Amino acid sequence: MANQWFRMYHEFATDPKVQMLSEKDQRRYVMILCFKCCNVTVTLQDSEVAFQLRCSNEEWADTKRVFIDKGLINDDNTPTAWDKRQFQSDTSAERVRRHREKLKQTGNVTVTVPDTDTDTDTDTDTDTDTDTEKKKTVKFIPLDYLLSKGVEKQVAKDWLQVRKEKKAATTKTAFSAINNEIEKHNLCWQDVAKECASRSWVGFKAEWISKEKHNSQPSQFAGAI
Repeated sequence: MANQWFRMYHEFATDPKVQMLSEKDQRRYVMILCFKCCNVTVTLQDSEVAFQLRCSNEEWADTKRVFIDKGLINDDNTPTAWDKRQFQSDTSAERVRRHREKLKQTGNVTVTVPDTDTDTDTDTDTDTDTDTEKKKTVKFIPLDYLLSKGVEKQVAKDWLQVRKEKKAATTKTAFSAINNEIEKHNLCWQDVAKECASRSWVGFKAEWISKEKHNSQPSQFAGAI
């Protein structure tokens, strides 16, 4: 098994077999797990292990004897119960294969059964479902948008009717541009929507009001620009 990571269980901190080891040997045991995971020493020969641990062959022989006595490794330096604790689904190759098989399905997609009852990996169906949710486009509803901005319902409907009659876009992009203009000049959405509805404006620019601020018929924007 070649992988970038392996499963490490919390019982490492409470297992008497491990905790009765010296800190030096505990580190060496973790290193053995790393070697097995990345296949840095495929055959895990004693001399290679000693080199990787930066210790002499004699030191490794003593440590190995302790590990074997405690049932932590086999004589070939491989960790015991490795296959039991590291699942097939942990490899990227297996995930890719399962994903491709899923794409080939034309009917209902069934959830892949975990390799064991403790395999809680979520890189297969759950991740795919999450990606699908992210790709879903949330429908933009102009009326709801205006109401969320504090515009009275009737005013919002009147303005949307004006935009509809003049075939103006009612997209999120269009209203975002208006929102930027309103925020830029610190105006109120209710006042802007009411002014646009009464003047049959499909859009809004603060300068349109500025040019009329001396008009004999003041609007609700008097003194705001």
